[in-house]
Amino acid sequence: MKNLVHLWSLICEKVLVDAETNNISIIHSIDRFTVNISAEEMKKMQAAGSSGFSLPIPYNVVTVYRKTTDSEVSFSHRISLHNPKGSSIASATNESKIEKHLKTFRVKNQMKNLLVDESGVYSIRVEVKEMGEKKYSLCHEIPFEVQINYIDSGAETESLKTKVSKRKAK
Repeated sequence: MKNLVHLWSLICEKVLVDAETNNISIIHSIDRFTVNISAEEMKKMQAAGSSGFSLPIPYNVVTVYRKTTDSEVSFSHRISLHNPKGSSIASATNESKIEKHLKTFRVKNQMKNLLVDESGVYSIRVEVKEMGEKKYSLCHEIPFEVQINYIDSGAETESLKTKVSKRKAK
């Protein structure tokens, strides 16, 4: 990355962009997901050949880059979800261009589901490569915890209930 500098990345529930100023508001940064699942539900997934499951939890990964040149810069931005063992279990790629007159650039990846296969510390890796480069460079890694609680199927709790731990951005 000779023409870009990674400034920051985070996971949050929502991102609001002010139409007048183009400033963003980060709503509920996320550092933990708690999942309650019944043994019955888990058996169904295992019978279907699934080692994990997709949680219907929408979240955003927001990244900001700064350009170090006065020229236009084209690049590819990739985020990948890694389980506690370090295996990549999902990824998304965006092709972007920072116009000549801009100095900073935001990339917002909106995800609809969270894929999990065990409790532990997961991470989202943020990688970038400028056009003409052959390999992606890791520029940031965002860790977050997933806690899977196996509950009695007779419990009054919904079988696949999720709770997201959120922190308001300062």
